[in-house]
Amino acid sequence: MNSIRKKILYIDDYEANIELVENILESLRSSYLFYSALNATNGIKIAFAEIPDLILMDINMPILDGLQAFQMLKKVPETQSIPVIAFSACTGEDDIEEALNMGFFSYLTKPIDIPVFLESIDLALGNDSTKIGSLPVNGR
Repeated sequence: MNSIRKKILYIDDYEANIELVENILESLRSSYLFYSALNATNGIKIAFAEIPDLILMDINMPILDGLQAFQMLKKVPETQSIPVIAFSACTGEDDIEEALNMGFFSYLTKPIDIPVFLESIDLALGNDSTKIGSLPVNGR
């Protein structure tokens, strides 16, 4: 059994969202180490320090939004290969398409669809090879 725990970083400016995701992961995917940041600037610092295996990124944040933060992470060799899942309340086709075209692993909408959320995380972390190719996008 692999004793190395995968790290997930969630960047969102709304603390209740962070608490919800943390509770879901603690209950249903307790093997992951969970990190969080309440803004993109701190999230980027944590990403550089911890080199997570997966980043969940809120798109609409003040000062530095998720799209800008994503672009910054992709410019640095240590973080450019980390899969990033867009996580947003925006459900418009243009928003989803923009994020996916930028290179986000998948795009999930709020409120959280827990089965789709967990499937996307498992796919991003390579924990379910039977479903590769069917990336969850629940905003469509």
